[in-house]
Amino acid sequence: MRVNQLALAQIILVVVNYGVLTPYTPHFEISKNKIHRRSHMTDDTTPVVLPTEDRVSSLPEGLTEMGRHEGKDGPITLYGLAGEPLVTTETWKLFAAGLPNGQLGLMMIATSADQNPYLDWAEYMIATMQELAARLNTESATAEFAPNYDAFFPRVIEHIDTDDGRVALVLGYHPVVSTYKELRPLSAVLGDHRTDLKSVMWMLGKSLKLADFFHSTGCTIGNISADNLFVCTETHGVFYLDMIDANEDMSAAECREEISQIARVAWMAAGGTDTTEPPYDSDIMTADQHRAFVDNLKRMMDGKVESARTEFDRLYALNDEIWPKVLIEGGANSRGQTHKRQWHPFRLL
Repeated sequence: MRVNQLALAQIILVVVNYGVLTPYTPHFEISKNKIHRRSHMTDDTTPVVLPTEDRVSSLPEGLTEMGRHEGKDGPITLYGLAGEPLVTTETWKLFAAGLPNGQLGLMMIATSADQNPYLDWAEYMIATMQELAARLNTESATAEFAPNYDAFFPRVIEHIDTDDGRVALVLGYHPVVSTYKELRPLSAVLGDHRTDLKSVMWMLGKSLKLADFFHSTGCTIGNISADNLFVCTETHGVFYLDMIDANEDMSAAECREEISQIARVAWMAAGGTDTTEPPYDSDIMTADQHRAFVDNLKRMMDGKVESARTEFDRLYALNDEIWPKVLIEGGANSRGQTHKRQWHPFRLL
């Protein structure tokens, strides 16, 4: 895998079956070599509603125009970095895509026609996970836990068959993440820097939240790495793209290993190495609090874990001890909450 101007750090997410959902029959019969709709599936689709504010007028630094495509709703402008795709793998290339409505989305395009079945698989996984997300949002919401699982998946805006026989997927963001200003791979955000543990906290928490969602589907996300973990540092957004290596049959041992991988990535993002711990930043926590946070990451990396949801709960309990919730100005919010977790601007160190 080659990622343009990115130094990758490995990120793996976890999947196990919690039995949260009732038995689910997907809309497709699928293999990585063949995909077709079930006979009861209609051709009707829910319209994709995307935000209309103009984001393309202020491109992220370094993006340059690389071509245009006349989409069904208007022209789509492709952008890369220094004349190259944002990401290149054996299966697909990734470009930023200026969509007709002004949103800066993404385009995945197969590297060759032989790789088309993998993009068909990715399209299937996106559609299936969006549907499951809508169901699980309703089933698992509590006063203290608003899932918004929709935030973790793109929407397929258009399926394109290129002149040379390759498949391309034009992707936009779900309306629930319309506030995302710029999504970049974590490795590109960090570069040669690190961030602090309070910033690691929201990335780790949302990764576990996504993992908990996949647990309930009985399906592993598969190939999640730093070039596939897109973050919006301004709004604390986390977004995952490539599900080509999704696995519908996994073991409990694989789940535990994947949870430890999540912690390992958080460890590296905070400046930890194979031989040293993440540095202590005295302006955000005491030495004892740093010790507690680091020890929790070590436990997870060692595989002494139960499930993604359990680790999510433990993580936020620790978070609330270190950084107590603050009073909401103006009284309780619409969900009856009187306190909220502290907001922490992302920073590079």
